[in-house]
Amino acid sequence: MQIDSYTIRPYKTGDEISINRGFNEVFGQNRSLDEWYWKFQPENDGCRIIIALDGEENLLAHYAAVVSDVRIDGRIFRCGQILDAFSAKQPGSVQHRLYIKTVNKFFETFGAHDRLPLLFGFPGKRALRLGQVKLGYGDYFPIWVGIRRVSNRRLIWRKAPERNACDLESAVRLWERVSQRYRVSVARSKNYIRHRYIDRPNNSYTYMQIGKGEGTSAWAVFKIEKNIAKWVDLIWDGESGDALAALDDEVCRLARRAGAGSIRMWLSGDDKAKDVLKSHGWEFSEHPSQVLVARSFHPEINSGDFIKRFYYTLGDSDMV
Repeated sequence: MQIDSYTIRPYKTGDEISINRGFNEVFGQNRSLDEWYWKFQPENDGCRIIIALDGEENLLAHYAAVVSDVRIDGRIFRCGQILDAFSAKQPGSVQHRLYIKTVNKFFETFGAHDRLPLLFGFPGKRALRLGQVKLGYGDYFPIWVGIRRVSNRRLIWRKAPERNACDLESAVRLWERVSQRYRVSVARSKNYIRHRYIDRPNNSYTYMQIGKGEGTSAWAVFKIEKNIAKWVDLIWDGESGDALAALDDEVCRLARRAGAGSIRMWLSGDDKAKDVLKSHGWEFSEHPSQVLVARSFHPEINSGDFIKRFYYTLGDSDMV
């Protein structure tokens, strides 16, 4: 099969059916279309997608980004997070070349200071090697994974955390008050928190906070997934170590009640929070198979500085 027999173009309404089918086949998932619509929000201009198809309109490669506001030293940039990059199985050389052409088409179409000034993502190390050699990914930065063991007796019964209402106003006020602590981060705005957590289909998130309204000093998102406890997101004022410790106690209580033997989190870009959590038994190490990369298309954004200063949590990747 010749590479010339392919068409590479941006997403059009209706493509999501074959995209989602291809994603499920390649990654062994069972994602619903509702989940796809939530994730990419095409009706709200929430994504940028390039696909490759054969002459019969069969999907063969896909490269996509979800778009969000990223705060970099006090300025907001509309950036893209690369997700769901894949290609369908084809003869080796054809598959490789087609994927490279699809990604380069994405860069040519969307990579610009007035379109997507920066792209970032969390690729596996195999995809990293390809990206560095062929796609200009540049340097990478480790993903810092935290693990906290939970002392847990044998439980006769286990109970998953009940869903509770998110105090959205308190979370947003806290973010607005302390966002300058995070030199580089995805902005936890009202629209972001509502979409990212509250409106997710069939979500199992539990929301926790210390304080209320203007007095909120720490806010977190937690979930149990396949008997694994995950601390998903955190906004903290950087001053009240007792508040962060109290949040940690609540996370441990929920994990223990659900029968989880440990809690996992991602945390980088907040050394103060990491130090407090270490004093409470958390251990941090580099992720064995994933890293953080970025590519800048803006003359005022340095991708190397971005990845070293980027505040990220599991919430920045928990989007399958």
